[in-house]
Amino acid sequence: MISLDDPRLAPLREQAEVTVVSGVCPCGCATSDFDVDHSRSRPAPGLHSAVVDATTPEFDPNDGPLELILFVKHGWLSSLEVVYYDADPPIEFPPTDEFGPPYVIAR
Repeated sequence: MISLDDPRLAPLREQAEVTVVSGVCPCGCATSDFDVDHSRSRPAPGLHSAVVDATTPEFDPNDGPLELILFVKHGWLSSLEVVYYDADPPIEFPPTDEFGPPYVIAR
């Protein structure tokens, strides 16, 4: 999600090296919250809320489409959300090859 060639994402790549999963979504889906070691990385200036998105290219009537959205808060990685449109939440992250290329949605 953050390997895109966009200089605004460079601090997020640094943060990823010192980030741990700190929680999961209470609904049971694979959405994960992050805790970044602020002493070993720097914030990403100008990035707010939803930053990068990737979606499954095909609609599957049995499973519905899926979407991954990377969120930041005050320039720090905060969560990776699995958006699902089916009644059953995905309990683990789907394989990355099921998604189209990620794209930056931050303005």
